[in-house]
Amino acid sequence: MRKFLRLFGSALALLFVGFGLSWLWVMPKGELKGVWQTDGYGLVIDVGSLWIDVYEQTKVSCLHQSRIPSHLSLVNWLEDVTFGIEEDRLRLDVSGVLNPIMADGIAVLPDICRTATPNAPGTAQENFDVAWQVMQEHYAFFDLHGVDWSEKRKTLRPAADAVLDETALFALLSKLLTGLDDGHTYIQTPGDGFSPELTDPWHAERVAFSKVTAGAVRDGLTKVDGSQLSYGWLTPDIGFISFAGMSVASVAGHTDAAVATKALAVVAQELAAAKAIVLDIRFNPGGSDDVALAYASFFVDGGVPAFTKSTRSASGYTLPFTALIPDTPISFDQPSLLLTSNYSASAVEIFALVMQPLEHVQSMGTTTSGGLSDIMEVTLPNGWQLGFSHQRYLTLDGVLYEGIGVPAHWSRVMDVSGFRAGNDSLLEEAKQHLTAKISVVSD
Repeated sequence: MRKFLRLFGSALALLFVGFGLSWLWVMPKGELKGVWQTDGYGLVIDVGSLWIDVYEQTKVSCLHQSRIPSHLSLVNWLEDVTFGIEEDRLRLDVSGVLNPIMADGIAVLPDICRTATPNAPGTAQENFDVAWQVMQEHYAFFDLHGVDWSEKRKTLRPAADAVLDETALFALLSKLLTGLDDGHTYIQTPGDGFSPELTDPWHAERVAFSKVTAGAVRDGLTKVDGSQLSYGWLTPDIGFISFAGMSVASVAGHTDAAVATKALAVVAQELAAAKAIVLDIRFNPGGSDDVALAYASFFVDGGVPAFTKSTRSASGYTLPFTALIPDTPISFDQPSLLLTSNYSASAVEIFALVMQPLEHVQSMGTTTSGGLSDIMEVTLPNGWQLGFSHQRYLTLDGVLYEGIGVPAHWSRVMDVSGFRAGNDSLLEEAKQHLTAKISVVSD
């Protein structure tokens, strides 16, 4: 349930095979054709009359990511990726990525991209070098985690003639990442994975804990189809919404934000009579920022700035992009309590960030996970996936919560022993607080 960028799926290329040559009539316009280098993201995109080729490039490597036919209408419909031109730059709008990806035209495809560099599957040193270099150019938080990345290369880089089996290479790359307490950083093989993130032991019990919470809802929870939302009543006056994730079932021709808006609108209608609301994101590992902002728009006026984000590039950072709250009529203006934990991560932290300054929403629990960045995911020469944080999300006041987490208004430790005994003490405290608040308003 993490936010990552991969422009095109393999299913898209396979579908085009079935279409044969019927797509020729929607070839890219002349202004789109050419070779483009993205600002951040490490991509080179070659837009031709028949094909679009995408390459992942660093100073020492260039690997072909994907090739698809140049049927831009179908690309948009299937992958929700839109190509356009803005001030002589290529602009890509990608579903789930709030900011546009901008690219500058370059004369020709770089020499290093004309053949796979290095050749697959690469030596141990070559795989190490690509992993080290791409993070050297794009990882955003070495200083935050106190990691000397140059020293890592000096002490861990294998010799040019070193031969490592997959187990040894996986151990080496895992050691390379160790020290970055970052859940958005990982190495993934076909059979194994590693993240250097440090987590609490209770995370393994989260499903059991969430069932304790569900059991405290009168008449149980009702799930909303196509989403990770469920809702119910804690008392006749207090509604409850569980946000188990910030993802929705994709619907061709519809954005995830539109699907999410429709889903929460169902909940808003069902809980319209509530005098107060509990919002639970304690067991939410994230998903899409688009979905998070769509949900947030039910609590705050649309069209206003939410936060800024900038993307790490080989030469620094892109200009900050300001994310706006979608324009959705406010449906929840009742007093609300947002329950948080240090498992609340990624896109749901964006939701918590937007909720934080609202007068009618207070939060209770631990700080969130502290992993707000999108994930930049690349393929190593041997086919393994390397993901890492490459963006800085800042509040409008310039506060960075990466590695720290969004704080709760009322700090509470996770009552692990209570959950194990079948009692959600934080939920009970939230219910009592809102009951008292409703009573004061009624008086």
